[in-house]
Amino acid sequence: MTFALDRQTAQAFYDALASRDPVRIDPFLDDDVDWLIVGPIELFAFYGQHYGRQSVLDAYRQLSRIEQARDSACEFLLVDGDCASALTRLTNIETRTGHEIRFRVAHFARFRDGKVIEYCGIPDSLGKAEQTLGRQLDMTFAG
Repeated sequence: MTFALDRQTAQAFYDALASRDPVRIDPFLDDDVDWLIVGPIELFAFYGQHYGRQSVLDAYRQLSRIEQARDSACEFLLVDGDCASALTRLTNIETRTGHEIRFRVAHFARFRDGKVIEYCGIPDSLGKAEQTLGRQLDMTFAG
């Protein structure tokens, strides 16, 4: 039987995710979740592929030491069958400098029995990197 995700569960998951709080995220994760945050792991070590609930929670514990959530806004939320997609605007505070970092993230999640079994997050990592470094990156290419 196919699981039909309800909008309330999807919204609660994305709210928990925006909080960056592993305790709030944990109830939504399947033990064998396949989790990907696309972006440069050289700049953001918590990005990349994570397999299993514990690996995802460890990544968010690491993130919570680097950034604190300040605000989030879900601009779009689509729910279809067992999948949910969202576009969110996040505002975080970098703990080292106190700088405010604003960026968008496109989220794609597949659920089974109310738990996330697959997730892909695609943040505006260039904008986030520029704000984190405190300068615009030189994007000129020789050619």
